[in-house]
Formats: sequence, structure tokens, C-alpha cells
Amino acid sequence: MVTPMSTLAAISLIAPVMLAGGVLIALPIVAHLLHRNARRPVVFPSIRLLRASSANQSSLFRLRRRLLLLLRALAVALLALAFAEPLWSGSSDTEESTGGTTVVVLDASASTRRADGATSVFERLRGDAARIIEGLEGGRDQAEVIVADDLPQGLVGALTPNLTLLTDLLRDARPGDARADLRAALRLAGQLLAEAPPPHRVVIATDGQATNWMDLVEATSAEAMGFLPTGTAIDVTAIPASGANVGVETRGMSQRRAAPGQPIAARVRVHAFEADARVTLRLVVDGATVERRDVEVAAGRPRDESFMVSVDGDGPHAVEIAADHDALRSDDAAFATFDVGRRQPIAILSDESLGDTSRGTYFLARALAPYGDARDRFAPRTIALADFGPAAIADVRTIFVGDLSRMGAAHVAALKGHLGRGGSVVWFCGGGSLAENLAAMEEAMPGLLPFRPSLPSDREGRLIGGSGRRSLLASFDEAAFIGLGQIRIGRIRPCTVVRDDATQVLTFDDATPALSLRRYGEGAFAMANFSPAPKAGDLGRHGAFVALVQSLATELEMSDGAFRPTYVGEPISIVCDGLGPEDRSSMRLVGPDGEAIPGAIVLEDRTETSITLQRSLRSGFHRAVRGESTIAIGAVNADPRESDPRTFDAEAIRTLAGVLVETASPGTGTVTPASKGALMASGTPIWWMAILAALAAFGSELALLAWWRR
Repeated sequence: MVTPMSTLAAISLIAPVMLAGGVLIALPIVAHLLHRNARRPVVFPSIRLLRASSANQSSLFRLRRRLLLLLRALAVALLALAFAEPLWSGSSDTEESTGGTTVVVLDASASTRRADGATSVFERLRGDAARIIEGLEGGRDQAEVIVADDLPQGLVGALTPNLTLLTDLLRDARPGDARADLRAALRLAGQLLAEAPPPHRVVIATDGQATNWMDLVEATSAEAMGFLPTGTAIDVTAIPASGANVGVETRGMSQRRAAPGQPIAARVRVHAFEADARVTLRLVVDGATVERRDVEVAAGRPRDESFMVSVDGDGPHAVEIAADHDALRSDDAAFATFDVGRRQPIAILSDESLGDTSRGTYFLARALAPYGDARDRFAPRTIALADFGPAAIADVRTIFVGDLSRMGAAHVAALKGHLGRGGSVVWFCGGGSLAENLAAMEEAMPGLLPFRPSLPSDREGRLIGGSGRRSLLASFDEAAFIGLGQIRIGRIRPCTVVRDDATQVLTFDDATPALSLRRYGEGAFAMANFSPAPKAGDLGRHGAFVALVQSLATELEMSDGAFRPTYVGEPISIVCDGLGPEDRSSMRLVGPDGEAIPGAIVLEDRTETSITLQRSLRSGFHRAVRGESTIAIGAVNADPRESDPRTFDAEAIRTLAGVLVETASPGTGTVTPASKGALMASGTPIWWMAILAALAAFGSELALLAWWRR
């Protein structure tokens, strides 16, 4: 049995302010009172008429008038309730009135765009999700659909019993060009279910791509605690893509900056999955096809290809290497950019002021850009730790690290991502929270540090070339090494641990490591056991330091594997040089479709301007445009892991997802407050019932009046 209180709690109002219209009930009441007090002189020609008049004033007549008053007041109240837009969310007081809770996780990764006959895999997955929703009982069951791309989110924003609305929103769902963050999608599902009564059910609609689900395995291996409530039932509907696929992966340009007419290499890696393939590659420079090449690619054995590119005109240039279209079109082209006659961006991560001549950052920036104008090859910019993140270094390949305060987990993660994707880091052991920061880096990336420096001593030393000096100092001749060795270096740090597999570029005269190199992922980590700060010696003031820093930056920029592509879903930052204040205000970011992208932010530094987008949505060229002129170009590529069509079956996916179900007490996940759209969808609209009831009250009044007059 449902109590009156529970019934009232089951009704919610979207616009409760409209209940103020209930004051209009006073109108029929006032009319009733005025009519009751009215007096008319009546002439009675006979006793019969007098008796009839007396009957009209009887208690029965008063009852009729009160009944009419009640019907009129009820009609006004029902109209006010209708304008308040009531929603019926059902009762949850008894087991009989409690429905189930279903969350559908819809895979919207780039691989689901693959054509499967006349439709795409995603369209078939979306049809399965729609049938699941249609199979629920409206008003009793509640559900939500989470579209799982790189930033998973629900269609409604909250669980809703309004299944019709959910089905309508599902028709407009589309796949993206990025990888799906399935772990985040299932975590969001757990947050929704944690706030809902059982029984709980999660349905995963996916193409089952193995590389995507393996990300979930690796993420949960270090996190034993699940985040789906205890007892959650997991169902999987898997529609694997069929047939072979060819993917083109960018390997970048051999240089990002070239002189006019200087040839540089554009590199790609071609993958063939499931079967050998003969692929025709087209080199397209600034929209014009320059070269065609046929290559044979064996299944499971990627092939690297290089194309030489030479352009005479200054400015930014776009390079595309494309293959013929197949079932998955998002990975059929690789994109890269390079500049002619422009400076290469370099980041200096430091909390020191760039204008303080007593700090090492001043000498480091001067060594990278000694002229301070367009003659310099590099365009350094200083990033404070508070402003450091993936977006700040999206266009940077090499980062020089000076004196820093203590880094947080997010800063370490940003450096790890930069190294893992092919970036380079040069770390100077100066002051600040050096020991704490190096410990945090080693904990996040075991084996990263080529040596472990201890507290500095007052002993002075001289630099000499190490066994691997040609790895980073290829431009140094013997005379340059001799000149470098004549510079006084003070406050040398003894090393407690030195890795045998590290490349010793420079050492001190007592064999203590001075500059060592370690490879990490696709990137490189160079560590200098000295600082350019004046308190640490004369190195920063010497011309040889300029040659040292220039050589480090040049070799790291051009080294194999030092290319850091930007993938769909990641931030993109495009540096724009030589702009005035009036130019910056009119800049906009144009996407691959030629349309301006909202949300792009123009950032200004002392020496440069950049336009940044926190999340790229499509692969292709993104152009910084002022008026009709293109100022700079950035490239966004599809993640090459999306090319691999190998899949897991439904049972394997169910097992993987089952690891996330709690085995102890349920979690305490929180749900982000619902938006207005979610609030509107949190029940079944019943305003139309209020209007029908109001019309029924008016109709009853008219019927009673007609009957009484008869």
C-alpha cells in the first residue's frame, strides 16, 4: 500500500513558481460571496410564487451553489498545477513498485566508425542499445546511456524513467575520432548506480577492440578496488568489425623548421592487419599531390616510409601522406606540419623570473635565443610550475628544466606523458626542491634517472667529453671540448647511483657524471649535474654554454623517435610568431572542416602568441587564421591503436568488466548534479492529466447547470 506521503513525494515540479497562480482560486470565491449578499425586490403575485421563491433559498439551493464553487476553484487549481509542469517519478516504498536500474555503456571510439556492409559498426551498436532501452518498463525502470569516447558522458546527465526521451537522444549519438576511455565510462556508470536502488545492471555495447580493452586491464591491474556496486549484473553485446584494415601512422618530420629550399623527411609507418596489402601512398604538400608510391606491407609487420619535402616559401606548411580509403577511413591519412623561416618553440620549466640576471633561467633563455629576434633558431618561453600542464607544452618537443618548487602528481604526469609520446627533457640540477622532484620522477618512471645526485659539495671540477659525447654533442669538435673544459664549475654533486645503461655525454675530471642521457618510451631524458646559475660557477656566462645548449636542443629536436604527435582528444597548441596586439584580437582557430572552432584560447607570452584548444575533436589540420591569412598550422592525428581490428569476445569483455565490481561493501561514489535537461527527464510528465481534470471540472459545472435549469 502506498501512503499519501509517498505519493506526494513521487511528484516533482519543473516550474513550482507557477503554483502562485493558485491565488486565482479567490476569484470564484469572491464572485460567490458577492452573489450571496445580493438583494433584489421581488413582487409576489400569489402564494404559489412566494413558495417557489422560498424553495430557492432552501438548504438544497445553497448546496448547489457551493458545489459549483468547488468545481470552479478545482479547475483553477488544476490549471495552475499544469503550468507548474508536474513529473511523476513513481513510488519506491514497496518492493512491488521498485523498478530496475540499467546503465548502457555505448562504445563510441574511432574504430566503431568502421563500415560493416551498408551501415557502420556504431550504428549497429546504437540499434542494440535502443532495443535494450525499449525493453524496459517506462515509469518503473530507470536508465541512462553513457557515450564512451575520450570524455565519456551520459545522454541525459542522470538516471531517468523517461525512456522515450532517452531513446530520442540516442538517435542523435555519434562516434568520435578518438579512443574510448572505457575505464572512465564504467566509473561514471558506477557513480550513477551508487545513488540508485538495486537491482543494478550495466550493459556494454562495444566492438570489442582488444587494444582498447587492454587499456582497461592495465589500468585496473594497479587498482584492485572496483567501482561498480556489489551485485551489479554485467551484460555485453559485442559486434566485432570484420575484414582486413590498413592504417597510416605519422612519424613526423625530421625537422620542424627548415630553411627555404632545404629538403627534410616526412615519415610514416604503414600497418596491415589480418592480411598482406599493396598500398598506394600519396604525398600531399599544402593541398597539392607531389608524389605517389606503391608499397607492399606484410600482415603484422609495419613498414616505415620517408618522403623528402622541399618548399621555398616562408611560413607554415601542411604535409599529408594518405592511402586509399578502406572500411575505416579515420586512419587512412597521417598529418604533419613544418615551418620555413620560423623559430622552433622550446619550453623552459622554471619558477625563476626570466629577467633576474642572478638566476640560471636568464642565462638558459639567452643561450637558446642569443639574438632575441628572428635570427634565432629557437623561440624559448618560460612556464611556471603553476601554469604547467599538457596544454602548455602541446607544441613543444624539448623542455629545459631549471629551479622548481615541489612538483605535484599532475606535473609529474605531464612530464611522463611528454616523454612517453616522444618528447625530450633536459634537467639541470640546481636549487629548489631538487631532491623531492627527482624522487617523484623516479617513483612515477622507475629507471628514468641516469644517476642519483646527492647534496652539492664545494669542490670545483672541469668538464670533459664522455664515451657517448657524440649522441648529443655531434656538432662539437675537439677545440670546443677543450674550451668547455676550461670553464670553472662549482658546487658539484656526488652521485650515489649511476646506471650502467645510461649514455655519459660529459663527465667531470674525477669521472663523476656531468651530463647523461636515458631513453624513456619514444623520448629522451638528459640530466645535467650542474646549473647555469652564477652561484654554481662561470658556465652560464661563457660562450661555450651557448654552444652546449644549442647543440642539446638541436640534437634532441632531430633525434629519431623524438616526434610527439597530437592525437584526437588531446590538447593542441599552435604557436604564432610576429603578431601585434591588433592581430591577436582577431585570431581564430579553424578546424579540418574549414569552420571556426569555438572555445579556442589565445595566450600571450613575452616573445610569442599561441592559440590553444583544450580538446581536439577531429583529425586533420587546424589552422590559426587572422582574416583570410593562415598564421600557423597544427596537425592532429588518429591514434594508431584504433587501426588494429583484433577483438575480444563478449565473454572475455564481461570477465574484464567484472573485475571492477566491488566484492566488499558498496562504494560511495557521487554523481555530478544533474543539469536542467536531466531534471526535466527525472519523471514522467503529467501536466496533460491536470489539464484534462480541469476541463472535466468545467464540463461538470456546465452539465449540472443544464440539469438544474431543466
